[in-house]
Order: sequence, then structure tokens, then C-alpha cells
Amino acid sequence: INIFNFASKNKIKKLIFSSTFTVYGDPKNKTGKMYENDSCSPKSMYGISKKCCEEYVQSLCSKKNIQWTILRLFNVYGPGQNIYRTDQGIVGIFINLMKRKNIIEITGSLDRFKDLIYIDDVVDAFILSLNKKANNQIFNVGTGKKTTISNLLKKVNNIFEPHNKKNIKVLSAPHGEIKGAYADIKKIKQILGFKPKISIDKGLINFKNYLNF
Repeated sequence: INIFNFASKNKIKKLIFSSTFTVYGDPKNKTGKMYENDSCSPKSMYGISKKCCEEYVQSLCSKKNIQWTILRLFNVYGPGQNIYRTDQGIVGIFINLMKRKNIIEITGSLDRFKDLIYIDDVVDAFILSLNKKANNQIFNVGTGKKTTISNLLKKVNNIFEPHNKKNIKVLSAPHGEIKGAYADIKKIKQILGFKPKISIDKGLINFKNYLNF
């Protein structure tokens, strides 16, 4: 609301809000694919707060004729991410574990999957959102691809600790665990010409170079 008031006072023409796929809550279909027109039932405090902000953006901007775009980001990773935080950023968490431990403990199935998108591709999505075609629209920002936990662990091991094969210990799944979620990105592709460019392998190598490991 403070940002909206600032934008209105200073005659800002457009507001781009960084939201999250967690506003959807559980996937609405068995594949785990999430669409912009899916109903939203966020389960975490983070998801609830972001959905609330989405409602503020749409309601307040319409009153002052400020254009808006909402980007629902999936699992972002890459340079700038703090790998020492254990509460967010699955890629950073796994890198940290690989560097510190010989036995990697994972809660839940290794078949779970994420939609992992490199930070540079996310930046591209924000730049494309300046286009008038993006006005008053909601877009998923992901790769549209699944990366399983098992595959991610192997890639992180091979890139960050290539001479030290780690052992994976699977612990019991937390209550309410879901198989996974990934983005349908047809809308942002068709309307804005968005196309993710950085593969998970290239992204992890870039991240390693940034961290100077």
C-alpha cells in the first residue's frame, strides 16, 4: 500500500509486482502443472501474504489508473542467492549441504520435482513486462520443465563436488507433501515472447563461478 501511494503521488505509470507460485497452493491436477487461471488457495503464510498483495495491486491500481503486471515466480536460483540460508532456495540449500556434509539427508521422496529458473531469465521476464501487452496481466515465470530432487542432487554433486560422491539418506516425508509443481508458460511466451535461455546445467555452472568454489 505504501508503494502504491508513492506511485500515485509521483505519477508512476506502471507497477510490476513480484509474486510467487505458492499463491496457487496445491496443484489442481495430477501432472503438477500450474496455470494462471487456476484458483488460488495458498497454504503458507508467505503465499497468503503474496496473494493479499496481488489483490491490493489490482484493486488500488485500477482506482488511480496505474497499469500493473503480476509475475508469479517459480523456484529462482543463481548469483545473489545466499546459500547459507536454510529456509529458502532449494538450490542454495543443496549446495550448502554438498559442501559441508558427506551424508545428505533429504525429507520426502526423491521423485518430487521443482521448476527451477535461473535469475537472468527472471530478469528478462521483468524487462519484457514493461511492454504494454503485459498491462493488467498475470504471468507465470518458470521454465515449464520439471527437475526432480534426485536429478538436482546429482547435478549439484557433479558440479560442486565432482571428486566426492555424496551419500543420500531419505527421511520420512513431511505431512501434506505434494509431488511437485511446475509452470505452464504458454501465456508469457505467446504475449511477451518470453523464452528461458539458461539450462539447469549451465545455471549451476554459472552459480559455481559466482560463488568461486
